[in-house]
Amino acid sequence: MRSVRLFAAVGAAAGLGACPTAPAYAPPTIAVAPAFKDTGPCPPPATPEAEAQTRGAWWAVYGDPTLNDLEARAARANPSLAALLSRPARPGGPCSDDR
Repeated sequence: MRSVRLFAAVGAAAGLGACPTAPAYAPPTIAVAPAFKDTGPCPPPATPEAEAQTRGAWWAVYGDPTLNDLEARAARANPSLAALLSRPARPGGPCSDDR
C-alpha cells in the first residue's frame, strides 16, 4: 500500500513537472540604424585614391617618444611583418574572394 502511494506521488509529480507553465519565448526585436547594419565579413573596399595614399607613421601625431621607440623596435623585431612586406600586394587585399 505504501509503495502504491509513493508510486502515485512520484507519477503525479513527474506528470505535473512536464506541464509547460512559461509562455513561448520570442526574441526581442531591436531597431538598428542602417549605418550599423552588417554588410558582410569584410569592410567595403577602399577607393583606388585612398589606397594610393601612404599611411606613414600615423603614431607620430601623438608626439610621444616612447611610442615612437616602441614602434621602431617592433618593426625591427617582427619577422612576420618583414615577410608580409616582402610579398607583393594583392589587388583585393586579404578579404578578396580570388583565393
